[in-house]
Amino acid sequence: MLNKFESVAMGSILEREAPDLLGCIPTLEVTGRTHTGVGFFTDLSSESSRKVASDQNLTFGKTAYADIDGLRHGVGFVLYVGDGLPSLLEVFSHAGEEIPRNIQKFRFRNTIE
Repeated sequence: MLNKFESVAMGSILEREAPDLLGCIPTLEVTGRTHTGVGFFTDLSSESSRKVASDQNLTFGKTAYADIDGLRHGVGFVLYVGDGLPSLLEVFSHAGEEIPRNIQKFRFRNTIE
């Protein structure tokens, strides 16, 4: 199950860059999480048949940023879409700061301030 941070991140990214994929968020299942210290990867799968028109591999998230309590420079994102559905969410620190495993307080924005 997506945690609150992952769910809000994906909603923010897709609302701006691929609104046709917003409806698939509730169908996504987390198949794995890898925390690297300065980022993390959330592996995703879905039983949904709702796919984007193209089966090509796509990436989104270039305009999404988040401030997280305790991090000075915030984080960025890459959302990978394969076979028409989100398959991986990558979150990374902009300045090599350690990202907490359990993110509680955050604020999303669409530009670097």
